[in-house]
Amino acid sequence: MRLSFWSPELGLEVFADFVREPRDRLAPAPLLVWLGGAIGPEEYERRRLSTPDAVLAEAETARCRCGSAPLDLLVLSNPPVLLEPEDRIDRVLRFFVGELLPRLPAPTSNAMGLVGNSFGAHLATALACRMPAVQALAIIAGVGLWSAIERSGGALPSRLAFRAFVNEDDFARTHAEELRRELADRGQHLDLVVRAGDHPFADYAANGAVVDALGFVLRHLCRPGVSPSGP
Repeated sequence: MRLSFWSPELGLEVFADFVREPRDRLAPAPLLVWLGGAIGPEEYERRRLSTPDAVLAEAETARCRCGSAPLDLLVLSNPPVLLEPEDRIDRVLRFFVGELLPRLPAPTSNAMGLVGNSFGAHLATALACRMPAVQALAIIAGVGLWSAIERSGGALPSRLAFRAFVNEDDFARTHAEELRRELADRGQHLDLVVRAGDHPFADYAANGAVVDALGFVLRHLCRPGVSPSGP
């Protein structure tokens, strides 16, 4: 299902892809959200005319590994207008909560988890810190990680299951190391997985990080007793 609508908050026609498994399900299930990396206006328009097949395939593999758990999946390409503004975290929060989530079909999901890739990890981290409904977060090739937390309370919430994936030759590794140092200084541990490869999505797909990140979040969402106000 393709969602497409004018966003007053972002000032452009945005789009996202929504998948419900099983398709005819009437009961609530967890919502897993993928936030993609930074792209320019031309690439954003190109993706408007296509489907995120690579992400959908990885998500289905992760779901099958979790026993084909019922799931709502939302795949969001990164609107390029969020790259520069200093108030981007406040804007993406208002967009996500006030404009995007209300457009998802019923039934409302009973738990939420985020996976962010590259610049999408920056936004996902900020959303996870600011939204009590988010129970699990995984980031891949993340940039601007500590700045997202710093702008969102300065610490990881205790409710949040969090794992970061970064590749050995990826420039984003410096961002992961910065996050590990900053959290350690505050008595918090970063669950960091380092594997071979560089920054492209294809490298993270090839070494299993994409499916493992999706699976990490999905396993936490499917635990008994997890709810929007749960631990």
